Amino acid sequence: TGTTPRYFRPPYGRVTDDVLAAVPMPVILWNLDPLDWQDHDADLVAARMKEAAAGAILLAHDIYSTTVKAIPAVLDSLTARGIYFVTVTELLAPTVPLPGHVYGHRAAK
Repeated sequence: TGTTPRYFRPPYGRVTDDVLAAVPMPVILWNLDPLDWQDHDADLVAARMKEAAAGAILLAHDIYSTTVKAIPAVLDSLTARGIYFVTVTELLAPTVPLPGHVYGHRAAK
């Protein structure tokens, strides 16, 4: 893409000492997993994501058409609740994310 990644999300959220030693960047996990990889149902995925709290990091897989289909309803619902969307850098500010540290946590809805 011509840009260097600044953050890393390990596959399956699996963080080990080996991963932390090998990846020279902050590790970002999620606070809400709508289980879109398991349930390929746009309405169900949207319902789960709509329950996100302010400050949450949502996991979403754009490889599933049902997840992509769910996103407009999720954005509308969260925006209506006064939740707005920011980058990870903005979300974690004023903390400066450090390499070898984990931010967020894995949580399934």
